Amino acid sequence: KSGESSGGRKKGGGNCYKCGETGHKIAECPQKEEKCFRCGRLGHRVDVCREKVVCFNCG
Repeated sequence: KSGESSGGRKKGGGNCYKCGETGHKIAECPQKEEKCFRCGRLGHRVDVCREKVVCFNCG
């Protein structure tokens, strides 16, 4: 199979920016709209957020 893990999906580094899984793009993602706890934006989870982690105490 062309790089798929068991079950056809794998966590982290996937094709879908919204959920991080492979096998689909963000437009076809079955996940509900979630708010990212890192950047505060809707549409993806913190584990696939592309924003830098910034310390709230020291900036």
